[in-house]
Amino acid sequence: MEDKILRQPKKFRIEKEDLDLIEEKRETTRRRVSIYKCKMAKAYDSKVRPRKFEMGDLVLRKTENTGPVGKLDAKWDGPYIIAEVIGPGTYKLKKGMESYSPERGT
Repeated sequence: MEDKILRQPKKFRIEKEDLDLIEEKRETTRRRVSIYKCKMAKAYDSKVRPRKFEMGDLVLRKTENTGPVGKLDAKWDGPYIIAEVIGPGTYKLKKGMESYSPERGT
């Protein structure tokens, strides 16, 4: 293998010292990527506002498109009424405005 390396043109030749440093450079790169990911996550999380909904709130639901999507297709479906709070971020929805009363909340 060393003969093959030495026969390559100078600009493509890998020096033996460089081969020894490859693992060190990989580890340095892994650390930098890890730091970058943490910074990006922190920047994103600082702009996200958590939302909590209660029973009776009106909400829209993002549509799930299974086929080709056109420019003018609806991106939201609803309104829905929150019928039950199951867990954090998980709600049971009820379709329609006909039974909604803003005074009662449902």
